[in-house]
Amino acid sequence: IIEKDTVSESTLRRLFASADVSRRSATRTERRERRRWDAGRVGALWHGDVCHIWVRSLAGVPRKFYVHGLLDDHSRYVPVIEARESEKETDMLSILCAALLRFPTPEVLYLDNGSCYRGETLALACARLGIRLVHAQPYDPQARGKMERFWRTLRQRCTDHLPPGASIHDVNAALL
Repeated sequence: IIEKDTVSESTLRRLFASADVSRRSATRTERRERRRWDAGRVGALWHGDVCHIWVRSLAGVPRKFYVHGLLDDHSRYVPVIEARESEKETDMLSILCAALLRFPTPEVLYLDNGSCYRGETLALACARLGIRLVHAQPYDPQARGKMERFWRTLRQRCTDHLPPGASIHDVNAALL
């Protein structure tokens, strides 16, 4: 459409930026379908995710903990939250079991695409319990907005204020 060397690349970038057209949207003709979750009742939908937090040791070396949590979509209640030293499928299954011992089974479990959420054991457990397992689209954090906002609030009000040298027990006590 445009003859070669008539418009510079920087001019095109400036025009695209002023029209709010990104490189990604310019190359893709279809729009990504976004699921909008809004559960009609408590316990219908749980969001699950893992938050990575760093705690400085007394020697100044940072130590990483993984906070696993489930969030009810309707009430924003947290059925279970626990810090662990790993992010594996067995950790997710343990967290889910702890929640199911205290609360009724949700209809839907909405997770991201982390490796701890893609295992066959979790899929089989959810199928046998009658839980529909739904995964968000890859690289689409906006689809997980409620959970991401929860993690932000948790960091601001809790984990950012942990003292140096905090153990996993200290982290879990702060979470409670």
